[in-house]
Amino acid sequence: MATKACVERHMMRLHGEKKEKPRTHICEQCGKAFVDKKTLIQHEITHSGARPLSCDICQQTFKHKASLYTHRKKVHNIAIAKKVVEFMDTQNAGP
Repeated sequence: MATKACVERHMMRLHGEKKEKPRTHICEQCGKAFVDKKTLIQHEITHSGARPLSCDICQQTFKHKASLYTHRKKVHNIAIAKKVVEFMDTQNAGP
């Protein structure tokens, strides 16, 4: 079950106004800046020869999760169902 904070963060990030955060994580290869370290690490794979993800059907490899998802959808006609998030208001919940 999603917490209220998680749902609010998701709604602001994907559906709300974008707040500019400082981009303090810099790629040493190209100088591109990112808001968080996780995104920088994902970006750095672009510069390496690494292809850490593979299709479990045909074993083709990919650098990014989105590329694997698109491959599975287009080549194998397999798409992961979108998650439905149920939010419970714990403040107004009964005993």
